[in-house]
Amino acid sequence: MVENMDSTRDVWAMQLDTIRNRIIRVELLVAVASFSLMVSTVPASFFGMNLTSGLEVMPFHILLFHSQ
Repeated sequence: MVENMDSTRDVWAMQLDTIRNRIIRVELLVAVASFSLMVSTVPASFFGMNLTSGLEVMPFHILLFHSQ
């Protein structure tokens, strides 16, 4: 009876380990995806916000965008 309970406990622990490993794998995938998106968006946002395009000195640049 005790051996049966021990083997059942071991099987249950293995199932929990499998689920825990799946969760860790998904968390790793999400972390890698977010890091890769961050690497591609940080330079674009830095240059997009800090470079001048010449539109800021045009007197009627708002009309240019509203007419399209």
